[in-house]
Amino acid sequence: MTSEIGNNSDKNEKLAQIFNQLKHDGKLQGILLAYRNGELILNNFSKDLKNLNGSELSSMCASVLEGANNLSKVIGEEGLNKVVAELNSYMLIIIECDKNVFLTLIADFESNVSIVLDQIEKIIEKIIFLY
Repeated sequence: MTSEIGNNSDKNEKLAQIFNQLKHDGKLQGILLAYRNGELILNNFSKDLKNLNGSELSSMCASVLEGANNLSKVIGEEGLNKVVAELNSYMLIIIECDKNVFLTLIADFESNVSIVLDQIEKIIEKIIFLY
């Protein structure tokens, strides 16, 4: 039991390091990793978003991802690359890591999303290795 807790702690610590670097490089306002059922794995939000409920957001993003996947099937697309939701102050980018896990990036007008998206495959590989 203790080794499982220790391993999970190590995973979360490594994941937090990946999130910190990604957030810094892309000047992102937040990052969230969750299971497809909406269960939150880990989030890292800026102080402007500190009151944001990560569990609630992960659940909503899971629903959006599921709807987008269904929509892509209906129109005959084979797969989904990402879902982008543009809000007044923020842009949410939901990216499927694998069939069980997805990543949500929260950007604002100061973010450099292209830097993040250019390296997203490597980032996803690191995340999948941990989960």
